[in-house]
Amino acid sequence: MDESPATSGQGRLLERLPRTATRYGVALVAPGSVSAAHFLLQLVLIQLFLPAQFGSVALILAVIQFGFGLSNALVATPYTVAVNRPADDAHTQAADANPAGSIYFLVNAAFCIGMGLVCAAISHVFNPHPAASVAWGLAGGLTMLRWFGRAHAYAHHTPYRAAGSDLTYSLTLVGGLGLSAAFGAVTYAGTGLLFALAALSGGAALGTGFFGSHRRMLGARFAAYRPVWRDQARWMLLGVTATEATANAHVYLIAAFMGPTALAPVAAAGLFIKPIHLAITSLTQLERPVMTRAVFSRSFDQLDKARRQMAAALGLALLATIAVTVLVLVWFPHLIVRPDFPPGTVEAAAALWALIALLQVLQTPAGVLLQGASRFRALSMINVRSSLVSLVAATTLLLMAGAVPSLFGIVLGLAFSAFWIKRAADRWRRDAEAADAP
Repeated sequence: MDESPATSGQGRLLERLPRTATRYGVALVAPGSVSAAHFLLQLVLIQLFLPAQFGSVALILAVIQFGFGLSNALVATPYTVAVNRPADDAHTQAADANPAGSIYFLVNAAFCIGMGLVCAAISHVFNPHPAASVAWGLAGGLTMLRWFGRAHAYAHHTPYRAAGSDLTYSLTLVGGLGLSAAFGAVTYAGTGLLFALAALSGGAALGTGFFGSHRRMLGARFAAYRPVWRDQARWMLLGVTATEATANAHVYLIAAFMGPTALAPVAAAGLFIKPIHLAITSLTQLERPVMTRAVFSRSFDQLDKARRQMAAALGLALLATIAVTVLVLVWFPHLIVRPDFPPGTVEAAAALWALIALLQVLQTPAGVLLQGASRFRALSMINVRSSLVSLVAATTLLLMAGAVPSLFGIVLGLAFSAFWIKRAADRWRRDAEAADAP
C-alpha cells in the first residue's frame, strides 16, 4: 500500500531528527563545556578574590567576548562567506585557491597581537603587576587565535574539529584550576596564565592544517584586504561595535564611572547567561555557512528550516539557563552572592540579564540570515541606532539609579534591534522569493 504524503513526510522528519540532534548537540555541548568551565572558575574566583580583582577579571573577559565579535567581523565571517560561495566565484577563489587567501590569516595574526596588547593594558590599569599583564595579554591573543580556528573549522564544515578544541580547552581550564586550588595557588596572574594555557591547548587540538595555513601569510600584503574591508568587514565592524554598545555598554560605563568593585555583583549575576552568549556565537558559526549556501542557491525552504532550528535550539538553551539560575539563587545563593555585595543586587541583575538573553535569542537567527545574504550595511545601521538607545538609557540610569538599573538601558536597546532586525530579514526573504518567482 502506498504511503500518504503526510506519512512519508513524518518518516523523513524522523530520519532527519537524529542527524539534526547530533549536529546541534555537537554545536552546543562542546561550547557548553567551555561555558561550564568558565562558570566554575568564576565561582571559585568570587570566593577567593577581592571584589576589585573579580571585577577586573570580569572586565577582561568581557573585552575578550567583544574580541570574538571583532574577529567574526574582520576575518571569520568574510572568510566563511567567501569559501561557501559557488566554486567559480571570485571571492571563493581569493579565499581558498589563490595566494590572496592568505590575507585572512595575516589580518588574523595582527588582530591577535592587538587583542593581546589591549588585555595586557587593561590588566595593568587595574592591577599594575608586570607578570599579570603579560599573562592576561597572552590569554587575550591566544584566545583570539583559537577562535578563528573554530570559525575556520565551521567554514569548512568540520564541526567536530571545533568541538575537540572546545573540549580540550575546557579540560585544561578545569584541570589547571583543580591543581591551583589544591596547592593554594589561585592568583590573579596565575588565572591569566591558566586561560592562556587553555587557549594554547585548545588551539593545538584544531590540528596542523589550520596552523599550517598561516604559512601562506608570509607572502601576503595588507593591500589585498582592501576589497574585503570595503565590501564586508567595515560594515560588520561597525555593526559589531554597535552591538557591543547595545548589549554591553553598562560593563564599560560601570567600570569607568564606579570602578571594578561596583561591577562585581553585576558580573556575578551575568555568569548565569554566559552559556547563552556562547550558544549564540557557536550556533552562528554553525549556521552561517548553511544560510550562506541557501541564500546563493535560492533554497528558501532550507533557509527557513535553518532559522527555525536555530531559534528552537537557542530557546531550549535559554530555558535551561533560566532553570539553573533559579535553582542556584533559591537553594544555593552562597555560591554566587558574597556577603559584601549589596543585598538584592545579584537577584535583580539576574532577572534583567535573563530578559537581555531573551531579546538576543529572538534576534539572532534573523541576524545570521542577513549576514549570509551579505546585508552587512543594513544590519550595521540597525545596530548603530540601537546602540544609541542603549548608551543614552544606560548612562542615564547609571548616573541616576546605580549599576544594576543601568541594565534596563541595555534591554531597551536590544528590544529596538530585535524588532528591526527581524523585520529586515523577513523583508529580504519576501523580496528574494518574489524576485525568483517565474
